[in-house]
Formats: sequence, structure tokens, C-alpha cells
Amino acid sequence: SPETLKPVRGGLEQMLDKQTMQRLHLWAWHDLGLKILKENLGAIKRKAPLKVEPNPQKIIQRILQKQKKELDPNTLELSTGLDEFAVAAAIAIYKANLVSPKTVKEIAKDDIESLIARVYQSYEDQLQRANRIDHDDMVTLAVLILLERPDIRARYQCHFDFVLVDEYQDATP
Repeated sequence: SPETLKPVRGGLEQMLDKQTMQRLHLWAWHDLGLKILKENLGAIKRKAPLKVEPNPQKIIQRILQKQKKELDPNTLELSTGLDEFAVAAAIAIYKANLVSPKTVKEIAKDDIESLIARVYQSYEDQLQRANRIDHDDMVTLAVLILLERPDIRARYQCHFDFVLVDEYQDATP
């Protein structure tokens, strides 16, 4: 957020001349990711205006309830402790590690993991239909674009001589 960048900008302004400061671009992780996504909407199959989903848990809760209605009694009993927060956390971990819903489905070892994979896929489908992304997508989708699209990656490589990552330890691996 702009608030977290104020001290960084202030420190840099004390050390650098005005001309150098004008050439610097400062973003928080998610803000830079969102900027990249908005500049490359076609690459993520979205259109303007791109919106960030304000309440992903609510969507995941609705999808999870629907998916649980289709479970057999044994699996339903096993899934009692599985709520939208646990599923959202699992999806966030998958996204942070660039694991797609398709891959989650393929590697699922039991009915609960399969359930999470179905919820993840439905959630992604719903975001796509609504032309939205979630907070995790701001970084994940930007990373995927840069990994999978050499043309887009080259454009940003030419744009930035250096990238400084402050608070790297707070980044999800």
C-alpha cells in the first residue's frame, strides 16, 4: 500500500538526487502485480475494468456448501471440519506455489483433497466469469504471465534496470 512505501520513499529521497528519484518506481508486491495484470488483461483472459474480489471467503463458502451436498455420507462426515477458511487457506497455498486447480485434482489422494480441488476449480471459474481476481492472484497471475509469456517478460525486463524487494521475508515462497 502507499502508506507502507512512505518510509522507503523518504529514506531514498534523503540519499538520492531528484533526477534519480524521478526514475524510480516504487510498488508494494500486490500493487505491482495488479499493474502488470491490468496492462496485460488478454494474457489472463480478463477485460477492463479488472476488479479485485472483496470477499473470497463468501464465494468459497457458497461453493463448498454446494459441493458438500453432492458428497456421499462417509465423505460428508469426514468433511465436517472443513470450512471456507480452511479451503481458502489451501487455495492460497496452492496459488503461492503456482499449483493450478487441474494439478490439485490430479494429485488429490483422497475424497477431501478432491473436494478442495473441485472447490478451487469452481472458485477460479467464478472469478473468471465475474472478471475478477483475488488478492493472491495479484502476485500469482503476474508471476505466471512473466514466466509463460517471453514477449511480456521482455517488455518489463527492458523497463526495469533493477528491482529492489523490501521486506522479502514477508513474501510467500
